[in-house]
Amino acid sequence: NRYETAALIADYGVSELGMGYDTIGISTGTKFPDALSAGAVLGEDGFVMLLTPGTSLHSATQAALEDNADDISQVRFIGGLAALTSTVRTQILDCVH
Repeated sequence: NRYETAALIADYGVSELGMGYDTIGISTGTKFPDALSAGAVLGEDGFVMLLTPGTSLHSATQAALEDNADDISQVRFIGGLAALTSTVRTQILDCVH
Protein backbone atom coordinates (compact mmCIF):
# COMPACT_ATOMS: atom_id res chain seq x y z
CA ASN A 1 0.00 0.00 0.00
CA ARG A 2 1.05 3.65 -0.26
CA TYR A 3 2.24 3.88 3.36
CA GLU A 4 4.47 0.83 3.16
CA THR A 5 5.73 1.97 -0.25
CA ALA A 6 6.62 5.42 1.11
CA ALA A 7 8.61 3.82 3.94
CA LEU A 8 10.44 1.56 1.46
CA ILE A 9 11.23 4.52 -0.81
CA ALA A 10 12.54 6.50 2.16
CA ASP A 11 14.80 3.61 3.12
CA TYR A 12 16.02 3.33 -0.47
CA GLY A 13 16.74 7.06 -0.58
CA VAL A 14 18.83 6.79 2.57
CA SER A 15 20.70 3.61 1.65
CA GLU A 16 21.23 4.22 -2.06
CA LEU A 17 20.97 7.95 -2.72
CA GLY A 18 22.64 9.53 0.29
CA MET A 19 19.46 11.03 1.69
CA GLY A 20 18.85 11.18 5.42
CA TYR A 21 16.28 10.95 8.18
CA ASP A 22 17.66 14.04 9.95
CA THR A 23 14.65 16.04 8.81
CA ILE A 24 11.59 14.09 7.80
CA GLY A 25 8.40 15.20 6.14
CA ILE A 26 5.07 13.66 7.05
CA SER A 27 2.10 14.08 4.74
CA THR A 28 -1.33 12.57 4.43
CA GLY A 29 -1.48 9.69 2.01
CA THR A 30 -5.05 10.44 1.00
CA LYS A 31 -4.58 13.76 -0.79
CA PHE A 32 -1.59 14.05 -3.09
CA PRO A 33 -1.01 17.81 -3.61
CA ASP A 34 0.68 18.39 -0.24
CA ALA A 35 2.99 15.40 -0.62
CA LEU A 36 3.74 16.16 -4.26
CA SER A 37 4.96 19.69 -3.65
CA ALA A 38 6.71 19.02 -0.33
CA GLY A 39 8.37 15.85 -1.62
CA ALA A 40 10.28 17.84 -4.22
CA VAL A 41 11.50 20.35 -1.63
CA LEU A 42 12.48 17.67 0.88
CA GLY A 43 14.23 15.63 -1.79
CA GLU A 44 16.19 18.63 -3.00
CA ASP A 45 17.47 19.06 0.56
CA GLY A 46 18.30 15.33 0.86
CA PHE A 47 15.50 14.42 3.24
CA VAL A 48 12.75 11.82 3.01
CA MET A 49 8.97 11.83 3.41
CA LEU A 50 6.57 9.36 4.94
CA LEU A 51 2.82 9.14 4.46
CA THR A 52 0.04 8.40 6.92
CA PRO A 53 -3.73 8.74 7.01
CA GLY A 54 -4.71 12.13 8.39
CA THR A 55 -6.60 10.77 11.38
CA SER A 56 -4.44 7.82 12.48
CA LEU A 57 -0.80 6.85 12.36
CA HIS A 58 -0.25 3.99 9.93
CA SER A 59 1.72 1.05 11.33
CA ALA A 60 4.32 1.15 8.51
CA THR A 61 4.91 4.85 9.16
CA GLN A 62 5.16 4.25 12.88
CA ALA A 63 7.69 1.47 12.35
CA ALA A 64 9.83 3.67 10.07
CA LEU A 65 9.75 6.50 12.61
CA GLU A 66 10.67 4.24 15.51
CA ASP A 67 13.41 2.49 13.51
CA ASN A 68 15.02 5.83 12.65
CA ALA A 69 14.15 7.86 15.76
CA ASP A 70 17.80 8.32 16.74
CA ASP A 71 18.51 10.04 13.42
CA ILE A 72 15.44 12.31 13.31
CA SER A 73 16.03 15.80 14.68
CA GLN A 74 13.20 17.65 12.91
CA VAL A 75 9.72 16.69 11.73
CA ARG A 76 7.97 18.78 9.11
CA PHE A 77 4.22 18.30 9.03
CA ILE A 78 2.91 18.90 5.53
CA GLY A 79 -0.49 20.57 5.46
CA GLY A 80 -2.64 21.99 8.21
CA LEU A 81 -4.67 20.28 10.90
CA ALA A 82 -7.28 19.31 8.32
CA ALA A 83 -4.59 17.21 6.63
CA LEU A 84 -2.91 15.77 9.74
CA THR A 85 -4.86 16.02 12.97
CA SER A 86 -3.25 17.04 16.23
CA THR A 87 -3.70 13.46 17.46
CA VAL A 88 -1.62 12.12 14.57
CA ARG A 89 1.01 14.81 15.07
CA THR A 90 1.32 13.84 18.74
CA GLN A 91 1.60 10.15 17.85
CA ILE A 92 4.38 10.98 15.38
CA LEU A 93 6.31 13.09 17.86
CA ASP A 94 5.95 10.36 20.50
CA CYS A 95 7.68 7.96 18.10
CA VAL A 96 10.73 10.14 17.59
CA HIS A 97 11.26 11.52 21.12
